[in-house]
Amino acid sequence: MGWTRVLQAAEDDPNVASLNERTLQNLAALVRYGDAELRPPSTVGPGYYPSIVLDWIDLQQQIEVFEDRFEIYDFSVVPTAIQHVALEQVGHLPIQLLPLLAPLKR
Repeated sequence: MGWTRVLQAAEDDPNVASLNERTLQNLAALVRYGDAELRPPSTVGPGYYPSIVLDWIDLQQQIEVFEDRFEIYDFSVVPTAIQHVALEQVGHLPIQLLPLLAPLKR
């Protein structure tokens, strides 16, 4: 899936209908950055809470986007490494998130 399809896939998924505008703005910020810097995700779908999950199956990585934070999951290690980055401003990636995205660089 290319980055240009991520927002469309999220909006087309009926399970994502419960996402609020803040979560969608945060997803849009990740898509803007990802389009320029990161490999596109394998899949996009609803998270456990009102959130959306981007999955890089071959890299065993996930990013879950919430209205107030981003969570990065690394399934290549046991136990799973989980990093939580609080949102500083809606629609903008927190500076602390950028180094955590390094494994997803093109």
